[in-house]
Amino acid sequence: NPGLGIVFGVPVTTKLYRALQQAQYGVGSTCDGADTTACVPSLTSSQIRSLYSQSVADWSVFKNSAGTSINAIATDPPADTGVRICRRVASSGTQASYETYWLNERCNVLGTVRPFAQPDDSSTIDDTVYSPNQFADGSLVNAAPSSGNVRTCLSSANTGDFWGIGVLSTEVTDSNYNSGNAGFRFVAVDGAAPNVVNVANGDYDFF
Repeated sequence: NPGLGIVFGVPVTTKLYRALQQAQYGVGSTCDGADTTACVPSLTSSQIRSLYSQSVADWSVFKNSAGTSINAIATDPPADTGVRICRRVASSGTQASYETYWLNERCNVLGTVRPFAQPDDSSTIDDTVYSPNQFADGSLVNAAPSSGNVRTCLSSANTGDFWGIGVLSTEVTDSNYNSGNAGFRFVAVDGAAPNVVNVANGDYDFF
């Protein structure tokens, strides 16, 4: 009997999620600040690859259809538009899944792809290099030994007024997610939200 093991998603800090909604649906629209499936903002696969590989390291590169940077549209823009990344350590199966799916990294020995973002202390990538306040010192990448650490990392980045992207499977949510207080949300990929319906329909294949 075929079964579904797990659906992986692309979590971003809540303030970035809101800014993407404003850029894609309009400031003051019915989707501005909404947490409904119809109002999930989307990033393209190529945008996500550029973020995870640090080919793009500043959110101001992302623009709406009129060519305006999303940080210029957002009603709550960050003071620092550098891309923060909350990832897992190298020994994590979730991390391996992201590296393989997005960058073909662990399948490609020819070095033709840019590697997944390395933590600032890459010498200890197999160890705990997580610190909830690490981004305050100007670092960009934080590796965490658990999904709980990644959730806290995203929430800390959100509270610290940084826009960030993470690595999480979709069954992992903040305890306050349904009340609207979580520090992260999952974006859609190429227009498809990461849920079982889209997996069943063949619209979302990162599972």
